[in-house]
Amino acid sequence: VSGKKYTVHATMKAVVNHLSDRRFVRSHRSYIVNSDKIDRIEEGAMIVVGKQVIPMSDQYKTGVMERINLL
Repeated sequence: VSGKKYTVHATMKAVVNHLSDRRFVRSHRSYIVNSDKIDRIEEGAMIVVGKQVIPMSDQYKTGVMERINLL
């Protein structure tokens, strides 16, 4: 977590497809996470990366869990 913010004029689907590195996984309609940076997953479907808490929707939960080998 660098603290920098960037504005990207593309759809999330296009961003995910552009990221060829399989470490990146979509966790929510508004979030893409580097699975190597996940510190923990809290009850209530929240991903913790450093001090950042990122939501994980039901729609993407299976993909996240598979990526970090919890399923």
